Amino acid sequence: MIKIDHHIHTDNSFDSVEKVKNMCEKAVSEGIEIIGFGEHFSTIERLPTYGHMNFQKYDYEIECCRRLFKDKLEILKGLEICSPQFNIDSILKTVKDEGIDFIIGSVHDIDGPKLRKYIEGKSNKDAYEGYFKKVLEVSEKGEYDILGHIDLLKRYAFEKLGNYEFCDFKGIISEILNNVIRRGKAIEINTSGLDCGANELFPSIRVLKLYKELGGKLITIGSDAHSAEKLGNNHEIAVNALRDLGYGEYYYYKQRKPQRVVF
Repeated sequence: MIKIDHHIHTDNSFDSVEKVKNMCEKAVSEGIEIIGFGEHFSTIERLPTYGHMNFQKYDYEIECCRRLFKDKLEILKGLEICSPQFNIDSILKTVKDEGIDFIIGSVHDIDGPKLRKYIEGKSNKDAYEGYFKKVLEVSEKGEYDILGHIDLLKRYAFEKLGNYEFCDFKGIISEILNNVIRRGKAIEINTSGLDCGANELFPSIRVLKLYKELGGKLITIGSDAHSAEKLGNNHEIAVNALRDLGYGEYYYYKQRKPQRVVF
């Protein structure tokens, strides 16, 4: 089985100091055959991701490593875009000009405040309801290939507010997943959730089961590693979760097209 990490970050993102080459070296040493750099990017000036990306640097480092690790590692050049339902024309131009392989669409803020700040003073229900409404908006209107870490809020809310009750939000989560399926997009299993207080994949097994029941097929797996030491974390757990749900494959994206990997 091909081992893939489809969501990693380097110093091309505002919140990492890791180098592209270090990630590639680690991938080869760990037997990972395909990696996808999903560097943070935004067209919205109020967000911390805005203005950090130097595409000339990003492209140069990717191309250098593609030559250096040829025949050892396939390197995908992606973006994780916060609030990709805005400025879509600008996003499409950037993606075309920069030869981007995939877009992960994510929610990291709610109309300004970052998620850690957003939850302050809110009840469990209000916090998660506001968050899932924003994910719903992205799923319906955003420019993305993969909807990222659908229930990410639990990373920030778990210690103060606890996890969300799946039955309370099954309706809106179903709407989100149906949007993804209808538009021919993918969801990701983001394994970094196993390293936070909630100790669950993003999204939870119940969400993945619902996706399967609704007819969802396209799923990627990523560690969301911001350092080389976390590259590929918990990959086997994610694959086993898919197997338990009756899946026999997962996907990666190249030139914005899903590529099937059978396990």
